[in-house]
Formats: sequence, structure tokens, C-alpha cells
Amino acid sequence: MADTNDYLREKRKSVLRRRMIRGASWEDEEIGGEFGAAPVTDTDTEALDQSLFWHHRKKIVGILLLAVSLAACGLVFWLYQSSKTFGGYTVLWQKSLEGGGLSDYVGFGNYILRYGRDGAICYDRTGEVVWNQSFEMKKPIVDISGGYAVFADQQGYTMYICDASGCVGNVTTNWPITRVQVASQGVAVAILENTRSNQIVFYDKNGTELDIKLKTLIDEYGYPMDIGISPDGQQLVVAYIYMDAGSMMNKVVFYNFEVGKNRQDRVVGIFMEYQNALVGEVTFLGNEQACAFADDRVDFYSLKNALSPELAQSITYDGRNILSVFHSDSHVGVVVEGDASDSTRQLHVYNGAGQELFVKPVAMAYNHAEFSGDYLLIYNDTNCLIYDMGGAQIYQGSLEGTISKCITISRSRLFQVGGQVLSELELK
Repeated sequence: MADTNDYLREKRKSVLRRRMIRGASWEDEEIGGEFGAAPVTDTDTEALDQSLFWHHRKKIVGILLLAVSLAACGLVFWLYQSSKTFGGYTVLWQKSLEGGGLSDYVGFGNYILRYGRDGAICYDRTGEVVWNQSFEMKKPIVDISGGYAVFADQQGYTMYICDASGCVGNVTTNWPITRVQVASQGVAVAILENTRSNQIVFYDKNGTELDIKLKTLIDEYGYPMDIGISPDGQQLVVAYIYMDAGSMMNKVVFYNFEVGKNRQDRVVGIFMEYQNALVGEVTFLGNEQACAFADDRVDFYSLKNALSPELAQSITYDGRNILSVFHSDSHVGVVVEGDASDSTRQLHVYNGAGQELFVKPVAMAYNHAEFSGDYLLIYNDTNCLIYDMGGAQIYQGSLEGTISKCITISRSRLFQVGGQVLSELELK
């Protein structure tokens, strides 16, 4: 009898295994035969279903726990990397640069531009020459937006529009150039100066003059001090200086060449509140925000309503002098002198809406303060201070030899130019 029970037990196990493996119906088989055993019951089926349910649930919970653990490890690693500070550096590679007359440098997306009176050279991130453009300029100036750069001879007559492949257009003007800007799609705009009037002229990326021209009589409208073009090339902001009852006054004027076609001279906004405060620079911070830098304030404008710009923020510094200003496509930096209680200079950083992001003391003497990618650099010939856009200090100290230009690659890597040598450094 014991043998019979053992046999039936093994028979039931065999059916259960086949059911689990190939999903057979319980009606397909019965356990019986010569010993008259009973078929598998509903109780047996229910027990198996419960077993399978908990088996699959344990697998799902295990996978979820693994995913959560990996995400947590990734978050911890990211937080560590994003808050890491450095105290030294390693030189990864160095390359000697040819062309001693090219002494100025500027970041250009994934490239570096080196330029001077004799031309411009574009280097990639390995230090290799991408293109070389020769020109003759007495005082070259440059502006960059998106994938385009424009070089112009200030008080001269030539302009070159370039992209990552090289020069795509050049311009020869009839009047001397005083200012030049380029939009992210390659449209360039220049202020051309004459004795009694000025022209603000637009060119496409190939150097062809567009049918957009603003002529301003100095006696009537004033003298354009600076211009800024929006990334989409459809809007312009101009800082004018003019005479009123024998006093020198300032104003900021907005133009729109798309929705402002029906406006006189395409003017959509005029702001006269500067009076005798000199507005030396204007710029766009995207297509819906702009900024004007006066000698006593920094003004942020909203252009969400393209036909009616608004002064969103006007920031002053309690009578303290503004020592330097700089900006990227989306942020503004202002260094002001200290106050009576603390003579240390103060760095203020804002987003495009004029919201203050952080304030930091600037104790070191510097000759460069600029944004580079997602970072802010303050440096002189020997020392460099780096912040991220959250205000965290990443590095402060000396670099490799003389510093002419620094351009960040990532949080821990940067290019340094100095002494006709291009270096890539890794912060440690």
C-alpha cells in the first residue's frame, strides 16, 4: 500500500510539472489507472496558481528594487560630480600655435577661434586647424551667435561671416563700420557711420545686403552707441545718445522686422528714462528677453509681447560703481565695487528675466570675467576662478604658465591659451 501511495504521489507531481511547463489543461490528463487513483482536484490547481503568482511577484519586486538601487547610485554619483571641487590640474596635451600676429581668442561652439589683424584660424578640440581665413584689418572685432561668427574692421570697411566650415560671405561697405552683430542663423547687422547720419544695415550669411536699412540723422534721432540682434534675426535693440536742450541724453529703442512691419520705421518700443545715464551696451538674451547696461543700472526687458516691449527689472547698486559687465546668450554678470562696510568687489549673476542667481565676493585682481558654456570664469595672467551656474566654486588657483584665454569643456576640463601654446587641462 505504501508503494501505491508513493506511485500516486509521483504521478501527481509529473502532471503538475507538465502543467507548469506547457500549460496543459487539467482535463487533458487524470491520475488513475490500475490503482483507481482520483484525478487532480481544484484544490491542487489553486495551490499551483498561488505558487506561480508569488513567484512572479518576487521577480517583479526584485527587478524594481534593482532599478531603484541603480537610480539611487546614479543620483549619488551625479550629485558628487556636480558638487566636486578641484585643487590642481593635469596637462593632457599641448600644441604650439603658428601665426604670432593672431593674439585674440574666443570660444565658438565646439571650436576655438584665434584672430588678429591678419586673419582668423579655427581650431577643433584636439588643437587641429579646421580652417584659416586671411584678411587685413586695422582693428578686428568679432561677434558670435549659434553656429556663426562675424569679423569686422572697426572704423574700416570689411566684414567676414563664417561658420564651422569657414568663410561663407564677405562684405565691403561704403561707410566705416562701428558695431557689428550676428544672429544664430547667420544674418549680420552693422552700424555704418557718416558725418551727419548713420545707417544700420542687414546682410544675409552670404554677405548680400538685405532690404532692411535704418537711416538715422544724428541731429534728429541721435547717435547709435550699440546694437543687439535677436537670435532669430527678427528683432533689433539700439542704444542711442542724443542732445536735448543742450544736455546729452540716452534712450533704448526696439525694432521688429516681422510683426512690426506696419509700424513707422518698424519701431515697437522707445524707453527714454535713462536721461543722462550712458547706455553703453545692449543685447538680447534669447528672442523674448533683452538687457541694457547703463553706467548706473542694469535693465532687463521682456519681449513676450513683440509689439509692446516692457521694462521688467531695473537693478541699481545703492550708488556703488559698476566695474564690469558681461553676458552669455542667457545670463548676465555684473561686478560692482564694495560698500563702506566691505570694500571687496561683488559679483552678481542674473538669468535673462533679471532674477538674481547668486552673489560672490571677488578679491582677486582680474582682467577677464566671462561666461563659458555652463560656467563662469574670472582670471588674470596667472590665476583662475571658476563657478558653476549654481554659484558653487569649482576651482581657484594658478594654471599652466601665462593665461591669455580659458574656455571650459566640462566641469573638470578646459582649454587654456598662453604663450602661443594651446593646452587641454583636467582639473584634479
